[in-house]
Amino acid sequence: MSQTGGQDRSLHGRVWGKVCLHLNGLGLASSVWALERSGAFDRLAASAAPLPLAGLAQGCGLRQGYLHLACKLLASQGLTRCPGGAGHPQAAAELTGLGRAWLAALPAYHGALAVLDLAQGLGAWLEGGPAPPGAAAGGQGQEPAAGPLATEARAHVRGGLVGAVMWHFSRLGLWEYLEGQGADLAGLPANAEALRLGLEALAAEGWAWLRDGRAGLTEEGRLARAYAPQYFAPVSYLPTFAAAPDLLAGKSPRFDLAPDGQGRERHLDRALDIAHSGQVFRATCRQPFLETVLPLFQEPGLAAQPTHVVDTGCGDGTLLLELYQAVRSQTPRGRHLERHPLVMVGAEFNPQAGQIAQERLSRAGVPHVMMFGDIADPDGLAAGLAQRGIDPQGVLHVSKSVLHNRAWRPATGPQPDLPEPPPPSAAVFLAPGGELIAPRDLARNLAATLRAWLPQAARHGLVVIEAHTVDPEAAAPLRARHIITSLDAYHGYSHQYLVEAEVQRWAARAAGFATASRRDLGQAMVGRPIMTVDHLRPA
Repeated sequence: MSQTGGQDRSLHGRVWGKVCLHLNGLGLASSVWALERSGAFDRLAASAAPLPLAGLAQGCGLRQGYLHLACKLLASQGLTRCPGGAGHPQAAAELTGLGRAWLAALPAYHGALAVLDLAQGLGAWLEGGPAPPGAAAGGQGQEPAAGPLATEARAHVRGGLVGAVMWHFSRLGLWEYLEGQGADLAGLPANAEALRLGLEALAAEGWAWLRDGRAGLTEEGRLARAYAPQYFAPVSYLPTFAAAPDLLAGKSPRFDLAPDGQGRERHLDRALDIAHSGQVFRATCRQPFLETVLPLFQEPGLAAQPTHVVDTGCGDGTLLLELYQAVRSQTPRGRHLERHPLVMVGAEFNPQAGQIAQERLSRAGVPHVMMFGDIADPDGLAAGLAQRGIDPQGVLHVSKSVLHNRAWRPATGPQPDLPEPPPPSAAVFLAPGGELIAPRDLARNLAATLRAWLPQAARHGLVVIEAHTVDPEAAAPLRARHIITSLDAYHGYSHQYLVEAEVQRWAARAAGFATASRRDLGQAMVGRPIMTVDHLRPA
């Protein structure tokens, strides 16, 4: 290996390590503050054996389900251990040796809410609005932290601010000014005080420099800019992270997380989340997805191919756009679209996403139909397709990262026998009120949801792109290079249901599907897939 190659790997390793600290801290910091304030860490530190989480929740005045989630987040960082998994009502937790050493760093987390408040208001401040709470102190307010993990703890807390800087600098086009030799701060199109605070946050990471009224990016900073999209999804959930202490305490959140009078969501920035999902598809999923789907449009007999592609939960329409362009340019079907047209159908639950997809597909000249669609109601989707003259069984059904976002509906009546029990799961699942959902019940619910898709997928199948959680015991040894804690935090606190890849594939088998093709993605992070692309066909 050349010296330059070694330096590049070292640089990437340093920057990625900082990114992981920020993202996992975004998901963790406010919960840590709430747990310390409740006395939970004192009780864990005083115990020589794992403490039942039900008793710990009662003794500390915490909502049990959210406590289980917080303990899983800590376990994925190697700070706690939950024998048998944190998702069961009988689960217990104990501090690891690393966790006991980390307790000395807890004062760093006292500034967590101030940083989140600053992060939420940074965008408006950059554009000339009022300074948000915490701006005068730079969003810090941290008490001195001690011990070998104090630096990591401070980086956890800074994660919210750094994440907001990465998003808003990208959104406002500020990176371009900071490239090369840098720029005069007075000439940048942003509020000077807000801009300086954001640049000081980057400089604290070694990603920017400021001197004599000028600022620019360091070598690390230029690479960090390329990682900016990694921050977008967690940053979209800033209101949820700020509300985590109230959720843990069983109180009404200080931020109203319910949709507003027009149905717009307030627990996250949905437009940012939608944009991030499209970026993830292009960067990570596009090629394996196309390798899975394009063969369907290369088969002989054009009339037997799908007439439509229905993307349930289509987001900003990226998947439909990319697939249509690939079919047109890379397959025999693309040469015969006049006689055998291919129409893309965006089925979306969220009106904001549906509007974005409609505009995007129209601009690109892609033949399309937009309609309401719910991943948990394939019969309703089939009825909507039939009303539009579309044969529900003549289409290829696809979905990306919406199966885990279905609404939880407890099972009623007798449940069908399953050919095999679901595999063990270390995941934590919460109903909207914060009550625990047993992993076995969630797995059966997933199987029932997929079973309802069998009639619609009878001819061309169902292609499912999904994100996954992993067992904290697999994640903890690699805590400096994974972002599982962040993923689990924003999905868990917003009542979404990430399962392990093996649980999803069990559910597909239990539903009556066979896997025609499968792709595992992201194993380099923790040795387990964190995304999968599976083409399911009735067995």
